[in-house]
Amino acid sequence: MSREEFLALPEDRPMPRHQTLRDQGKLVRIFMTEADVLSGAARTKAAVSHRWVRHWHIDPDCTKLKKLNTILRESPDITHVWIDWACIPQKWKDDATEGRKTFVEQEEFNRTLANVLPYPRARRRARLAVLGGLCSSDRSSAAPRWCP
Repeated sequence: MSREEFLALPEDRPMPRHQTLRDQGKLVRIFMTEADVLSGAARTKAAVSHRWVRHWHIDPDCTKLKKLNTILRESPDITHVWIDWACIPQKWKDDATEGRKTFVEQEEFNRTLANVLPYPRARRRARLAVLGGLCSSDRSSAAPRWCP
């Protein structure tokens, strides 16, 4: 998702799921290789490592959304954000009811999970916004870690 689209999300409403953002034309597909990450060519992209707050939504009270917006405002060189809820198809709907992924959405989900930073060397170079007690957009972040 581009920084502009992300920053345009209302901070007083939970972030819409992937399918909603896709249908609104707010997502962009970017292909990156391990070489892109290792060479630094992907340094303007941020991948977010976080823990889901509820099984049906990553951020129902908008705390993460607000933190990410702060990071984006402080880091103008970040051009795109990858966060699972917005960037891969979800089973749960925006209204917290259980839904279904279509066959094509499930295939995209599986393919994405199999290819999101699968290489340990790439993980060391990826830019992470880690959410927890501390937020960081530090390029030197180590391997993705899940926050308590």
